[in-house]
Amino acid sequence: MPRTLISIDNACKTYDTPEGGKVNALKDINLNIKYNEFVTLLGPSGCGKTTLLKTISGFESLDSGDIKIEGKSIINTPSYKRPVNTVFQNYALFPHMSVKKNITYGLDINKSLDKAEKDKKFNYVLNLINLEGFENRMPHQLSGGQQQRVALARAIINEPKILLLDEPLSALDKKLRSNMQIELKNIQNQSGISFIFVTHDQEEALSMSDRIIVMENGSVSQEGKPEEIYYQPKNKFTADFIGETNLINGLVEEENGLIKFKNENFEFHLTKDFQQYINKKVTFSIRPEQFFTNDVPKEGNPYISNFNVEVIQKLFFGPNIKIVCKIKNQIFHCLLKISDQETIKLFEKNKKISIYFDVTKIKLFE
Repeated sequence: MPRTLISIDNACKTYDTPEGGKVNALKDINLNIKYNEFVTLLGPSGCGKTTLLKTISGFESLDSGDIKIEGKSIINTPSYKRPVNTVFQNYALFPHMSVKKNITYGLDINKSLDKAEKDKKFNYVLNLINLEGFENRMPHQLSGGQQQRVALARAIINEPKILLLDEPLSALDKKLRSNMQIELKNIQNQSGISFIFVTHDQEEALSMSDRIIVMENGSVSQEGKPEEIYYQPKNKFTADFIGETNLINGLVEEENGLIKFKNENFEFHLTKDFQQYINKKVTFSIRPEQFFTNDVPKEGNPYISNFNVEVIQKLFFGPNIKIVCKIKNQIFHCLLKISDQETIKLFEKNKKISIYFDVTKIKLFE
């Protein structure tokens, strides 16, 4: 079996605007998606992720380019003949049908299946979504999470090669959404179906995905495993959009053989790995959790630098405390580990503290 399930080649799509102009929704998108892979299209509203999903499903056509499933172009294949099912944001359950009728709707219009085979498929997906005993309930008798699982089961029961999910968790509260993230990944693993998941929520993308495709203005900004996207962003947009980071503008200079990052508020030494940026204006990126205080040995480590800052706000997050601090006019957000209640007192408002970081872990973007 070939590793590539879907290949998207030079996909382009434009829309006309009310003002008479055009918007490039997709710009030369090139992607491959593997069998049994959980891929997330991640980006802000208007970046093209839902448009890309619709072109795979057949609800939208491309202006140019090609989409292949198992090596065969599906550009001229109508949506109902593609080996693809979609789970929508609003679930789109039939309110007058029971859970069983909703789930088996696609099977009921397939006259080639006998009752025993339909029941076997239904019992399999009902077990997969953990809703045994709920088959006779109506949609209004279910919670939001249960409705979402019914929508998933209805999409899975026809055994599509690809399941497309358009922000299906956005209507759920935070705790239920976190639980459903785990369940969705489990369902994907057990069913063996490739999932293409659309979201603007970084937490969802990082927690569930085998691979994340970050989109910006109709183009792919970066793709990779969640840990690669988070710790090795290739550009300022990805660094800023994925998680939280501190972005500070400045200039890289060389003085007496030493490389420095400088701006009007502070400066610190860089390693020789950053010499390509000498005499260039850059943006310095460091994530809040990459700062630390006194819990890591610093003596004799040439890669550890520090800022002397003033605390202007603190926020308690259980084992961590988030502090907002400043050097002159520059604001930093730091997420620091705390060991006990007494430690919190070290970060009271207006206190002067030192925060440390490993220079080799920071990112610079031109």
